[in-house]
Amino acid sequence: ATHAPLWIKGIRKLPFSLEEASRALYAAGEREPNFMVWFGMLFAGDRGNCCDEAVVVFEDNALVAIASIAPEGEAESGEPTIVGLYTLPRFRGQGFGRATMEAAILRMVERGFAKIRVDALTPGALKIIESLPDEIRAALVVHDQSAFGGFLPQ
Repeated sequence: ATHAPLWIKGIRKLPFSLEEASRALYAAGEREPNFMVWFGMLFAGDRGNCCDEAVVVFEDNALVAIASIAPEGEAESGEPTIVGLYTLPRFRGQGFGRATMEAAILRMVERGFAKIRVDALTPGALKIIESLPDEIRAALVVHDQSAFGGFLPQ
């Protein structure tokens, strides 16, 4: 299946902000198992400030997957980073996460970032990254933290 991602641009300037994306994700996922753990991780710390765009995928008018983009990285590390990738559990295994990740990478390349940091916190995220075409994966600096993320709920 092909899933068309939507761009959410200019958190502070345009109508669809990261805050609005978080509300849409919350509305779609609040009844999902372990959702609040993931929701907190996606929007905690400086993530609301360091991210200036997100890529989202909707299915039947509900947000089902999101990837957030931090051009300066987390805590102003200077490493352009895809900070969070999340797909609602009932939509996993259907290509939504991969489509979202690929679109986020392509958007960052379009913005001129030659290398993009991704911290893979789960085996599922690592599997998505490994499934990407070589030419897209070449832009990534992957930090495999899936061994540490094993404690995270699926």
